[in-house]
This record gives sequence, C-alpha cells and structure tokens, in this order.
Amino acid sequence: MKSLTMAMLLALSGPVLAQLGPDGRQLSEQTQVQAAQARAKAELDQARAKADDARARADQERAQAQLEQRAAGQHGALMPLDPLGAGELSARAPSEEEALAIAALEGLMSAPPARALPLLKRVLTGQKSDLVKARALFVLSQIDGAEAQDILLDVAKRGSLPLRGEAVRMIGIGGRPEALAALQSMYASEPALREEILGAYLIAGRKNALLSLAQNSKGEDLAAIVRTLGAMGAVDELRKLGEAGKHSEALVQAFAISGDVKSLENLARTAKDRNIQLEAVRNIGITGTDASAALSSIYQSSGDAEIKEAALQGLMIAGDEKGLMALYRSAKSPTEKKQILRTLTLLGGDAAIEAIDAALQGNAP
Repeated sequence: MKSLTMAMLLALSGPVLAQLGPDGRQLSEQTQVQAAQARAKAELDQARAKADDARARADQERAQAQLEQRAAGQHGALMPLDPLGAGELSARAPSEEEALAIAALEGLMSAPPARALPLLKRVLTGQKSDLVKARALFVLSQIDGAEAQDILLDVAKRGSLPLRGEAVRMIGIGGRPEALAALQSMYASEPALREEILGAYLIAGRKNALLSLAQNSKGEDLAAIVRTLGAMGAVDELRKLGEAGKHSEALVQAFAISGDVKSLENLARTAKDRNIQLEAVRNIGITGTDASAALSSIYQSSGDAEIKEAALQGLMIAGDEKGLMALYRSAKSPTEKKQILRTLTLLGGDAAIEAIDAALQGNAP
C-alpha cells in the first residue's frame, strides 16, 4: 500500500517532477493527481480482492471437506478427487496405480475409525507416493479422536516438507481444537511451516489463535499474521493489536482494506513510528468512508507540518473539495492558505475556481 502515496508526495512537494505521457509530453499536475487517485483506488481494490480470494478459498475448502464427509457417510467410497488445494502435490495427474489407491482411501471415510486408522498409518509410513499420502491425510482430518489428530501432528513434524505442510493444512480443515492448539508451539519452532500454519488458522477461522501469535511476533512474521487477520475481516483482533502497540504497515493496510477509519485515525494520533503515523493519515483518504471528518480533524489538531501535509494529501486523494475548502477558509496564515490553495487547484473543481477567483480579488472565498 505504501507505493500509492508516492505520486501524491511528488505532486505536492516543491517543483513538479516531470512525468511523461505516451506522447512524450510532460503530464500536467492535475493529470498526475488524477493518475494518483486512480492508482490508489486500483491498489486498494486489488488488496481487497486478494483478501476476498483468501477468505473464499478457505470457505471453499471447508465446504468441500464437509461435502466429501457427508457423501462418504451416505454412499461409501467417492469418485477419485485431487487432494484439496495440495499445491505441488496436485501439480500432476495421478497414475493408474495412484488413482486406485486414492479411491481405496476415500472408501475409508465411511469405515469405523478402529478399522481405518491402521490402514492409514500403513500408507503414511509405507512407500506410497506423496500424492497418495496427501489423500490419506485428508481422510485422517475427517476422523474424530485423539489418535487421528496425533498422526496428523506427527506427519506435520516429520517427513517431506510438502507432506508436512499438507498435514498442517488438513489440521485446519479438520478444525479439531486440540490439534489446532498444538500448531501454536510449532509456529515458533518451524519457520518453514509458518505460512501453512497461518493458512490452517484461516481455514479454521481461529482469530484468537492468530491474535495470540501476533502478540509474540514482530517484523515480517507480524505482517503475515496481520494480513491473515485482515483476510478474515477480524476487525476486533486488529484493533487489539493496534491498542497493544503492535503497529506495522501491514496493520495500516488491513485497516484501509476494511475501511476502518476510526482505527487509522487512532494510529495517526498515537503510533510512535513516524512512518506509520504518516501512512495512516494518507490511507484514510483512500478508504472512501468518513475520510473528510477524520482528516480535517487531524489537520486542525496537529501542530506537525508533515502530519498536516499528509492530511491534505489524504483529502486530495479522496477528491474532497468541500473539506479542503473548509480548511482554506479557516486557515490563519498566508503560507497555510497558499498550501491549501495549491492542493485545491490540483483537484481542478468548482471549489478551486472559487478559491482562485477570491484570491485574485483579495477577498475571502
């Protein structure tokens, strides 16, 4: 999200930097602003689409697991299916031998656990391909009981990395609290599986588990957890991280994606990291919801020149002529009026013309 503020910074700081259009001519300042507005909207829409896609994928995996479990209980063995979203494990079609083994494993979904578990363990410890073993892991995820969950956890800690990741994902699909709780300690000790563990919590809808991980994380690990919470629409959990001082650019993005202006405004006022403060202010302008009141309040209450400029940038990216005009009318110094007028003229609307006309005549707009 940081990149979408750069065009605004360039447009508002000092002389206009040359930006060339397709014909090689320098773009006007107003055209640059319009491009920045379009880019901001496009990048926010893209971020929201990614979050929606992650959430939809998790819903799809849960629904497919429920469908297969229900079908197995009613009709016995299912038609052979690829492992659910198994990544590199499903990159190729199964051989005839593998397809037969997969069909046999699906038949175990309707078998009593006491009969199914020994066969599943034999497959997982035997010479079958990872493609077949991945299907055995899915069948395990649908079996209640501690033994099935212990086997999944054992595979998650051992074996080939693709299978370990698949076992973690199946724990998410199974949704058993005990197995999901065991992933907490694995997150700290197994860096190679952190992405899969976050995915398991996303699939299982475990917002509190992610919040717990975030409270003990920092840097890119914290950012990844925040992005996962954002994909889940976990506004309350994200706000708790903000209140706990776990600030990051990812948190700013998550609040912007969810349109949480209140939390962005709180970050703008309380974050200790200067860059986070500035990004929070600017991102209020791209939310499209209640931006004017928040940005005007930040502008008027701050004595910090950079924060005030960021608030103007936010109002500009929001295309808020009325908000800028109100600030222009209440500005106390000629320097302040000049800065706001410049921002208004970059938007090029009726309010800008009104302000320009008044300035030329020496009148108040």
